[in-house]
Amino acid sequence: MRDRFEIWGTYTTGCGSARKVVEKSPRSDMIAAILGTHVVGTFNLKVTKKVANIGFATTKPRHGFWYHKGRIIPMGYYLGRLTHQYKESVMVWVLSWHPFVATKHNAKCASIEIVSRRPIPDCFKDGSLLRLEMFSPWDKPAIDAWWPKQPFKWFQSFPWGPQRADGTKVWNAMYKWADWSKSTVLDVGCNTGWYSFQAAKHGSAVYGYDSVPERVRAATTIGEHIENIDVDFGAEDPGGNFDVILYLSVHHQIDKTYLDLADTLTRYKKRCKTIFLELIVPPPHNSMSPGAVKDIVGGEILLEYEHAVRCHRVLWLVPGELK
Repeated sequence: MRDRFEIWGTYTTGCGSARKVVEKSPRSDMIAAILGTHVVGTFNLKVTKKVANIGFATTKPRHGFWYHKGRIIPMGYYLGRLTHQYKESVMVWVLSWHPFVATKHNAKCASIEIVSRRPIPDCFKDGSLLRLEMFSPWDKPAIDAWWPKQPFKWFQSFPWGPQRADGTKVWNAMYKWADWSKSTVLDVGCNTGWYSFQAAKHGSAVYGYDSVPERVRAATTIGEHIENIDVDFGAEDPGGNFDVILYLSVHHQIDKTYLDLADTLTRYKKRCKTIFLELIVPPPHNSMSPGAVKDIVGGEILLEYEHAVRCHRVLWLVPGELK
């Protein structure tokens, strides 16, 4: 099965039967969180012979969203990316409730519903032809063939990979201190995106960035084909303000002495309401005492623990300056 399918059409605003998908979804809590506050619109397909040949199953017993090489993709929700002709794009959920789109033998005009956690750009609403890519989930053999070849996989543990890190422990310590269902989140030094995905699963609109391109590519692939979560990843800080900034076990990689820690925190405080900060304490080069680190950070300690791989770590809740 191909990694993604591509169709073309136009976008209109409005809400139809999208909430019916939630009732049928095995991850209904997450989808409900997305539908609760975000944009629902309609994607009107431009059905061509090429599109029809992808095979949209419509007739019993082949009810499904699309039909490809004998395989029925059942109705439900799918992760996708909606792209304007000028290359601006937005992550969306594709919601298939009605069992008709088109058939291999009878292509016709049809529409599907899409949901986005992020505002739909105005240029998408002018009737321009848009590309909608839908990402197909990978099965276990595909994951097992891909994941062992990836670099940096030791630090963040996924249920389908080796369990070596302590992400769940840290997430549980942070969870009750933010309203994730309504937050915008910046994940600084996101690595392969584990914390980004946790926040997104609980309703947040998340942007994760990492300066290492291989990590960004891995996180993007995990989001599109394994976790199936709409997180935006990139190699640069997007700028702007956020409700929450995650700065977890990153600072020692760019400032081993912690001499720039105070300035870094000051910059991030100006951009958010809350920072979750995790540090190796004392710093790797023992250039600063634990007490001195705590004096710089301030805030409230949520967790202290010995990391499964290396070093003693401390997690703080640090108030930002935004209201």
